[in-house]
Amino acid sequence: MKEMGVESMVANVEEVVSADGAQSRSFDRRAFLKGSAIGMAGMMPLASLVGCAPKGSEASLSETSGEEPSAANQAFAAGGVEDSMSLEELNALRHAFVDSQTAYTCEDGSVVPEVYVKLRALFNTYGWGMGMAVNDHAFDEFVYLFSEDEAQAYLEMPFGVEFTATDFSLESGRDEAACLALCEDLAKRGTLYRVRRGGVSFFHHLAMAYGLWEFQILGAGDTPEYREAHSYVFTEDAPQNKMGTGTPFYYSIPVGKEVLADDEPGLYPYDDIEKILENNTVFAVGPCQCQALDLAGIPLDPMPEIERCVAFGATAQYVIDGGYGREITRDEAREILQKCKEAGYVYQHTWTKEPEIMCNCPRDVCGILTTYEALGDQLADFNTCVNVSHYTLEHDKDACIKCGKCMDRCPVRCISMDDEGLPARLMSCVRCGQCALVCPQDARKLRLANPDSVEPLAKNLLDDYNKKAAFRFANDMIPVK
Repeated sequence: MKEMGVESMVANVEEVVSADGAQSRSFDRRAFLKGSAIGMAGMMPLASLVGCAPKGSEASLSETSGEEPSAANQAFAAGGVEDSMSLEELNALRHAFVDSQTAYTCEDGSVVPEVYVKLRALFNTYGWGMGMAVNDHAFDEFVYLFSEDEAQAYLEMPFGVEFTATDFSLESGRDEAACLALCEDLAKRGTLYRVRRGGVSFFHHLAMAYGLWEFQILGAGDTPEYREAHSYVFTEDAPQNKMGTGTPFYYSIPVGKEVLADDEPGLYPYDDIEKILENNTVFAVGPCQCQALDLAGIPLDPMPEIERCVAFGATAQYVIDGGYGREITRDEAREILQKCKEAGYVYQHTWTKEPEIMCNCPRDVCGILTTYEALGDQLADFNTCVNVSHYTLEHDKDACIKCGKCMDRCPVRCISMDDEGLPARLMSCVRCGQCALVCPQDARKLRLANPDSVEPLAKNLLDDYNKKAAFRFANDMIPVK
C-alpha cells in the first residue's frame, strides 16, 4: 500500500525516461547484454569524470587552526533540508518518480522493458544514486542481475524501511512463504540487504553504492559479464550526485587519539575506533573493492594484502553469510587497522553512527581519495566538502622544523612547502591525522570542529540512503516537481 500523497504528486512528475512509441520486440535478457560495447571500466574514480585535476603541489591554504567552508557550503552544514522531509513524504516522491517511468527504446529499435526502467529509477532514489542521464546501456546491470519477475517483486517491496516477509506479503498481495523464499534468495545474491533478529529475517533495499555493486564484486556475482554490465551504470551526471548530496559517501576519521591536540577531551564518540571495536562482537574483513576492480590501474601498494575493508555488527554478519568477506576476531580487526595506520592509509567510514563498513585506503588506489587529490581546492565547490571530517587541522609554525615529513606522508598529496619552507595545504585535506602521526615536533594536531558546522550522522546505512535521497529530491537532483 503506497503512502498518502502520491496521487497529488504524480501529475507533476517530470518523465526522465520514455519510449518513443515503438512496439516492444521479444526481449531476451542475455541477448540484449551480449551486444553491449565496453563502456567505463567499472566504477571509475570520480575525478576522471569530473575532469578537474589541480596538482597537490599547488599550495593555496595557509596552515591555520582550520579552514572555513564557503558561505554557500555552510548552508548545507547544519540542519540540512532532508531533516524537514518525513519518510512518508520521501516514499511518496519515490513512488511518483518510479511510477512515471516507461519502457526505453534504444537506438537500434530494441526496447528495454518498463520494469527494468522502473527498477533503475528505484535504485536511483537511494543514497547518491547513479546519475539521472540514461543511455542504451544504463539498464544493463539490472537486466543482468534480475529476471523480469524479480524486478517486479523488488518494486512491490516496502520502500525505505526494514521489512519482513509478512510486511512484503501485505504490501504486495503475494504469498508470504514465496516472499520469504524470494527475499532470502536475493539477499544471498547480494541484491537485497538482510539482518536476522530473534530468528526473524529483516530486509531492505540496497543503494548501488555502498551496496549492490560492492556485494557483487566481492561475491560469486563477480564475473566478466557482470563487470561489463556494471561499467555503464554510472552515467555522466553521477559525479554531481555523488559530490552534491550534502554529506559524503564516506568520511574520514582520525587514525588515533594521539593526533588530537593535548587539550582536546577526546575523539568524537562515533570516530573512536577503539570504542567501535569494543562495542561490537562480530567482525569481518574483505578485499578493498577499489583495488579488486583495479580502478586506478595499480595492482599493488605498500601493503600487498588487499583485505582491509572491515565490517562490524549486523553488516559484518551479512558480509560473512554472503561470502563477501571472512569472519575475524576483534584482535584480528585491531591488527589490520594498526597495519593500515602504520602504512599511511586513511580510515574512512560510512556516514553512520552505527558501525557498518570501514575502508582503510591507500593513496593511488582509493577512488574517493584520488578524486579528492584531483579536485584539490575545487573540492570546496561541492557541498560534501564541509562534512568530510569532524576535525580541523592546527599547525604550530613556531614548532615546525620544515622537515617535509608531513608532505611525504599525506595520503591525498594536499601538502606542499611554501616559499618559507612551511607546509601549506589544499582544501582536499581530509584531516585523517597521518601528517600529525609522523610530525617529529608535534607541530600538527587535529581539533574537534564546531559541532554546529557539521551535519549529524545518519543512524545506519538505510538512514543514510534516505537522508541523501531526501536531499536530492529537495534540491531537484531527482526531478519530481
